[in-house]
Amino acid sequence: MTGSNSNETLWSQISVDRIMSPAHSRVSVSTSEDRPSHMSLSRESINENVLLNDPSVERCTGDPSSFSTPDQITVVHMDINWNINFRKTRFEGDVILHLVRRLPKVQILCLDTWNLDIKTVSGGKGKDAKPLQYRLHPHMGFLGSKLEILLPERRNDPDVVSIEYNTSSHAKALEWVLAEHTEGKRYPFMFSQCECIRCRSIIPCQDTPYVKTTYSAKISAPMDLTVLMSGTKKGKVFLQPKGRKLHKFVQNIPIPSYLIAIAVGEFEFSKLGPRTRVWCEPPLLERAAMEFQATETMLEAAEAICGPYEWEKYHILVMPHAFTFLAMENPGITFISQNVLVGDQSLIHVLAHEIAHSWMGNLVTNKNFEHFWLNEGLCTFVERKIIGMVLGWEFRLFFASRGMKRLREVIKAKGFTHPHTKLVVDLKFTSPDTLISAVPYEKGHTFMYYLESLIGNHMEFDNFLKTYVETFKIQSIDSDMFKNFFCEYFSAVDAVKFIDWDAWLNTPGLPPAIPNYRTRLEEECLVLRNKWMFWDEDVPHTFSKADVANLCPFQVQEFLDLMLVVNLPLEKLVLMEKIYNFMDSGNMDTRYKWLLLCIRRRYRDIIPYALGFVQQVGRLSYVISIYRALYEWNESREWAIRVFANTYKTMGRRSARLIAKDLNVELNF
Repeated sequence: MTGSNSNETLWSQISVDRIMSPAHSRVSVSTSEDRPSHMSLSRESINENVLLNDPSVERCTGDPSSFSTPDQITVVHMDINWNINFRKTRFEGDVILHLVRRLPKVQILCLDTWNLDIKTVSGGKGKDAKPLQYRLHPHMGFLGSKLEILLPERRNDPDVVSIEYNTSSHAKALEWVLAEHTEGKRYPFMFSQCECIRCRSIIPCQDTPYVKTTYSAKISAPMDLTVLMSGTKKGKVFLQPKGRKLHKFVQNIPIPSYLIAIAVGEFEFSKLGPRTRVWCEPPLLERAAMEFQATETMLEAAEAICGPYEWEKYHILVMPHAFTFLAMENPGITFISQNVLVGDQSLIHVLAHEIAHSWMGNLVTNKNFEHFWLNEGLCTFVERKIIGMVLGWEFRLFFASRGMKRLREVIKAKGFTHPHTKLVVDLKFTSPDTLISAVPYEKGHTFMYYLESLIGNHMEFDNFLKTYVETFKIQSIDSDMFKNFFCEYFSAVDAVKFIDWDAWLNTPGLPPAIPNYRTRLEEECLVLRNKWMFWDEDVPHTFSKADVANLCPFQVQEFLDLMLVVNLPLEKLVLMEKIYNFMDSGNMDTRYKWLLLCIRRRYRDIIPYALGFVQQVGRLSYVISIYRALYEWNESREWAIRVFANTYKTMGRRSARLIAKDLNVELNF
């Protein structure tokens, strides 16, 4: 296909009966099989094994989750033009792709799409633009549809392709929040979430971290709303007809497609430092400014570990409850759950993690999501070094210990031989979304901690991290590249020669070496747990509110984690709530863990509180765990189903679909 100079020959090799001519270039795919409805999104994987075993389905040589062929033609820059249509819940506009042909005779540009309504495809700029032939393949599960565009023969002019299109009203990357479900209740809120491979639902692109591009954007939105993107705002905001404004952005550092982000809503900001500010809806601004006051300090700590901050600004946007994640590390503007606004900065590790992504993931990126640990494992490692610098070394170890417990639980649940408990996984047969678990984070962190321990000098290891970032910034790498660089950098250290890289990277189950992270902080939690476990109820108790008041919030949550695996009598739980009053805690982590503990011990009085909790929070891991626990209990099952049926439309769609599956109910989006 790539070696021919004949357009006719090129297209005959890819089934000429499906070519769309310029005169009839709008593709309309209306069957439910090709363009699934919103309801069918949760069932995308029904035929995926058949699809992925089909040798005729060509995919990116560097990424099994993409149809693109960047080794032949690479997108190096995108000019995005979007009209944000809240009424139709879609983007309308076009994207101009600037290309570099890696092979001079290649003429087929392959892009990833998902339910896009392609209107026109043309090549060239301005008056010289000419229609191009293209083919949109049938929808194929989570991969979406391959878009093939026939380019002219290579000339001296730069390659530019313009695609006019609309997104689906159910684009996987977008959430549309009604005004009544926001904090201010006045204006709607829209935001994107492109990780892992959802960007193809809003841009026809090479949707793989194997490719990094710069972008510019012109965004038309309602006049009363603010637009934020993972780029820098440029120039003035221009008034447009029909009560709209035009906003301009640019991102001059090449980024993977999953880091393209946009949010539109009623936002105000508070300045935190010379490079840092927090944005949110007006009712949340004071709380958010207090919660994130340490942002500049943490950013400086990260620079001491990883090197200079490259992204010009570090902003935070507090998200609505429909945001199902705890945070997302979009360059220059971290999206973060409002569940982090707990009043005591006890979820500081979340911010540390997202700041660390500014280097680990955003500057140096995994080549594809089979090497996801290079993003998340290294980021978790840097996060805990930041925590150690800000709070003290004990806290670094304490968080590592808690992470190891989560890892043990996940691996036990998945199975010790499950292939997704490896650090390097095979994604030929599954969506990269399935990899989001504690494994790449905590097993990756454990490996990095092990490597640092082998070197034995924390300062020298920080120098390695700086050199690693400087060497590979703006690149996408795999585990072999990391291994080779590490071994070369520390070639003089004898212990490095004996690292069993295969055991760490390619073997399922627990890490081959597990450090001892035990600290005084953990011991104090164990003492309180044992006090409750071994208290004889025939003897007057000595418990008081001071028991937990003397612990930091992280320790309170660790204490509750310890209680989850103890079969504590119900009478003791009732007394514990009476003394400690966990239900009134402003800390969502504390309330979540307490509710889960009480449900599992069948504490009836807690059911109304649990049902109220799932309506207040947006974080998927909180909500789905509480709903599952309520569903497993006969006495609370019908209550849970009834509450979910009345409230699921206020949730993020991904959360609603997953919870509906657990509760065995049908949705009506």
